[in-house]
Amino acid sequence: MTDGAAGGRSADDLERLLLGGDPDISLAALAEAAGLSPEVASLFWHALGFPDTEPAGRMFTRGDKDAIVTLARLITDIGSDEEFVVGLIRAMGHQMARLAMWQVIAMVEQMSDQAGDAETGAARAVDFLYEHVDDFGPLLVYAFRRHLAAVVKWRLDRVTEDARRMRLSVGFADMAGYTRLSRNMDPLELARLVNRFETVASDVVLRQGGRVIKTVGDEILFVSDTAIQAVDIGLDLADAMDTDPMLPQVRVGVATGEVVARMGDVYGPTVNLASRLTSLSNPSRVLIEGNTAAAIAQAPHLEAATLGEAVLQDFGTVHMFGVRRN
Repeated sequence: MTDGAAGGRSADDLERLLLGGDPDISLAALAEAAGLSPEVASLFWHALGFPDTEPAGRMFTRGDKDAIVTLARLITDIGSDEEFVVGLIRAMGHQMARLAMWQVIAMVEQMSDQAGDAETGAARAVDFLYEHVDDFGPLLVYAFRRHLAAVVKWRLDRVTEDARRMRLSVGFADMAGYTRLSRNMDPLELARLVNRFETVASDVVLRQGGRVIKTVGDEILFVSDTAIQAVDIGLDLADAMDTDPMLPQVRVGVATGEVVARMGDVYGPTVNLASRLTSLSNPSRVLIEGNTAAAIAQAPHLEAATLGEAVLQDFGTVHMFGVRRN
């Protein structure tokens, strides 16, 4: 238990505030309130990212019950199957868990640096969260609604005969020499490097109107509506890393074609090809394939130069092009 330096509050106090009280509802009662079987309720609980439950144990709060009841109503209204619902819940749980982890760790790190020791920093973080927890909820709802509005318009403007399939340009960028850096850098410094990369790369993608699909350590995956936009993003990523003294150079690959969009991610041969091109690219360079080269041919500010052919597993012979701005 951690006592706060100012308010004297503990992590248990903060947990009780966040959950709205002590757990006093069993899994069986939770499932009954939602009109679900205990097995299905437990499945949804796991999908959110939480551990096993005991049917007779009282480990749920009224907030948990309200959430499960709401979820059951949404299932009925959507008329969806269990696989879809579990996938939706898992995506929400994963993103919320990552956000919560990032916020708490970053806050403790910041306040520990200010206080001069970790124990005091942790205590101050508990106090801060206790005092401002009511401010975070509206901000999260605001951010979600704002992003939902943007994605709804973007996706509904691109509806095709198959709701899952879209034609997009897909790009990867990864840090050159990351394996060597990860071996030689202090873990804290490496974490700061990765955070800096994610921040700079995401800003570049969003500034050009692209969409960040995910960042994984030394790599970012983005998509764009047009090949011209995707190539501009790739060139800007290379320039941004070249001019940032903290970051290494990046290799970029872009491919254009059909993708399957599902649960916030994109899949298909186009995605795999963009990844393969990235691995073949040189630092500070953008490597593209034939579809992308053809699509940017009319862009006066871009110039593609053929680099020959490569035989890639699962793709056969691929024509590769380097690209630069005139």
